[in-house]
Amino acid sequence: MQRVVRAFPVLPGKEAAVRKFAAELSSRATEASATHQKFGVSHESWYLQQAPSGLVVIVVTEVTGKPVSAAASEFAAANAPFDAWFKQQVLDASGIDPAKEPLGPPTTCIYDWSQ
Repeated sequence: MQRVVRAFPVLPGKEAAVRKFAAELSSRATEASATHQKFGVSHESWYLQQAPSGLVVIVVTEVTGKPVSAAASEFAAANAPFDAWFKQQVLDASGIDPAKEPLGPPTTCIYDWSQ
């Protein structure tokens, strides 16, 4: 299992859209689950955080069965209706285009602890 953690900025005035997007994913659980499985995602969770620079969505994704880089490339190229809808929602809310940056803004782990 590989874990990817990233923070997406929420554009001004888009908090309600982000919350609606998350709620719609829950209501479209069958499609979301199929998409996650297609890309090897075994877990994904989102967290809203108010930072001094503005609202961000922190996304934690666990990928199993394939390298994260492979899953990201497949997701970037995906154009099924649900995939296109998902990517458009991310772009509209954050300004980040998942077709170009499938893992979102680059991150660097600077501390990792486990027991």
